[in-house]
Amino acid sequence: MEEIDSSMQVPQEVSNSYELNIEEVNTYIQHYSSMVVIIWNCRGAGKPLFKPTITELFNIYKPDIMVIVETHIHIDSLIEFFGNLGLTNKEVSEPVGRSGGIWVTWNPISINFESLSITRQAIHFMATKLNYGEWIFSAVYASPHPRLRRKLWDNLFEISENIDILWLVAGDFNDHIGDTEKRSFEKKGERKSKHSLP
Repeated sequence: MEEIDSSMQVPQEVSNSYELNIEEVNTYIQHYSSMVVIIWNCRGAGKPLFKPTITELFNIYKPDIMVIVETHIHIDSLIEFFGNLGLTNKEVSEPVGRSGGIWVTWNPISINFESLSITRQAIHFMATKLNYGEWIFSAVYASPHPRLRRKLWDNLFEISENIDILWLVAGDFNDHIGDTEKRSFEKKGERKSKHSLP
């Protein structure tokens, strides 16, 4: 395994501060970070607030990679939208009916992705970036059904047995340790509006 460059650690004066403002955070990201990845469970990319929210996230963080999960729709109608943000390359695991969906979009000027495999629950890439070594990126949207989710974990374990380079696994694993990790703003028996975002 490659060692993480110690220069990427948060400086002591930053890590001890609890009152960072957005300018300090942005300065830190630009100075220390080599890439920005946004991963969002949008719970439906067809909602009216989807495009404005993505645009705002993009304008604030300028991501090299954007992963959208639980899309519920096919990406066809949004290819031009992502392209206008500079995220012109994509790999997709489309939803089945209106269930699931993983979209990975990226800026090919910043990073190169070679797709290794695509399943309903994950998209795996070999990633390369100028002046950096190869690494593997796995974008995950795990099934809410335990039996199907087990297949994802078996697949991830199998991959882990066969690699010796850096590996980032990120997304929505549809699992939690305890009830303290659950959060809902709905009252019992009350349903969210079909247009509300989490």
